[in-house]
Amino acid sequence: MQKRSLTIFVMLAVLIFYRVRLASAEPFQAWFNDLIAEDPNFTTEELHTIQKGKVVARARDDVNCPGKGEIIFLRSYGTVNLKPEECWKRMQNLAAMYQTQPLMVKVSQIPAPGPAVYLQHTLGLLGREYYYVNRYDFLPQSYIITYIIDKSRPYNVVDGFGFWRIYPWGDNRSLVENGTYMDIGFKINGVVYKPPSWLMKQLSLIDSPNTIKQLRRYLCP
Repeated sequence: MQKRSLTIFVMLAVLIFYRVRLASAEPFQAWFNDLIAEDPNFTTEELHTIQKGKVVARARDDVNCPGKGEIIFLRSYGTVNLKPEECWKRMQNLAAMYQTQPLMVKVSQIPAPGPAVYLQHTLGLLGREYYYVNRYDFLPQSYIITYIIDKSRPYNVVDGFGFWRIYPWGDNRSLVENGTYMDIGFKINGVVYKPPSWLMKQLSLIDSPNTIKQLRRYLCP
């Protein structure tokens, strides 16, 4: 029953996204909309994992992104003991939410007009700090928050974008999905080093479930 309800919810979200897509002919935005609207199509094993309260993590290294080539895109799924509307409400305070995320050193909101939210992020990794500003856009009809690096502002990473999405899950729970791509741009002696994709994929699968776990702690302290 949960899987059927999830499929119906995804179909409705797809219709909303295609309306947005028609308003933008930009290849990346159309591709990104399609990526977000993908049905999770959980396997039986993954459904059992989710029902046990654990996190399902996926990493694809064959995603062809317009203007960026092949990237590793991560998706993590986990349940939260809140109704979708309550989950959505608590996720509106993005600065506080992100401050609890792994590797995050500092997060602050940048004042800006309009509905979009801009956050200055500082990550700590391997003794170095990485900084960037993300633009966050909200789609309350489908419980989706999208984000992308604002390259008009200072940053020292290569690229990044992603989304949060909330699905109804049973009577009083939600399933939260986080999809993300981040290229930090590791440097050795000032030269950008790109680790093998298989290595990055495995490391990402180890770390990405922590994003959902920390979100749970923030939403349900």
